Amino acid sequence: MAEQVPPEVQSLAVRYNQLRDFISSLLQQRMATEAEIEELKRLIEVLEQKVEEDYVYEAIGGVLVKRKKEDILSEAKEKHEILEARLGKFKNQEEKYTAELKETEEKLKALLAKQYQSVSKQE
Repeated sequence: MAEQVPPEVQSLAVRYNQLRDFISSLLQQRMATEAEIEELKRLIEVLEQKVEEDYVYEAIGGVLVKRKKEDILSEAKEKHEILEARLGKFKNQEEKYTAELKETEEKLKALLAKQYQSVSKQE
């Protein structure tokens, strides 16, 4: 005889899958942000330590544009700060939702164990 899954178990299973997918998305975004931060760090380092000219060429849509080094450096540092803040937000969200995922998993395990015990007693 096929047992029907209780609605509480179904809703917890759905929430568990949603959390898992969301955390996976957060991880991808965090990794992309970390890569972009590393690229900006290299750019800042090169501009500060190795470029002596006041003007440099920047690729914009396949065209090289001559710009002031200080303008590019300033923009890179500003973007770096923004990305560091975003990275912190991703890490906080990741911690929060990972904790919720673990809690949901424990509740789900408890409900399934309870459901299994009640089915075993009926047999």
